[in-house]
Amino acid sequence: MKSSKLIAAVIGTVLAGGSTLSLADNDLCREIQFRITNQHPTSKPITIVAVKYLNVANNKDVTVDLARPFACEFGKTCLTRKEDLRDIEGTAMKHIRIVYSYVERDGDLSDKVVSREYEVDDKDCRADRIYGKKPLGFVIGPV
Repeated sequence: MKSSKLIAAVIGTVLAGGSTLSLADNDLCREIQFRITNQHPTSKPITIVAVKYLNVANNKDVTVDLARPFACEFGKTCLTRKEDLRDIEGTAMKHIRIVYSYVERDGDLSDKVVSREYEVDDKDCRADRIYGKKPLGFVIGPV
């Protein structure tokens, strides 16, 4: 009798854990974009490859590799393609950093560079939001 109660308790715990995992997928913050202005000292295009931020609820640094990195011409303000951010819908996002490469003097792309941290007024992630205030958004430029 005791063993059947123990088995039932273990199965209930496993099922509850499985439910929690499936709920995490529902926390997608859908179709988020980042506005970035290229004022890099090289005066050449930069290639945006990822976005980093602190997920405040989990106290965890998160890196989101962009599905398709893209070039942002010098002097232009660009929007990333829409990205879905996992486990953050309705949760505060701080310390946003842009990961990019730039064209070196020899014409090759640099190693990945992480920008300074940017803060936003409205930190809670919500679907269809653009981070980086108009007109310039997050400026990649001289430190």
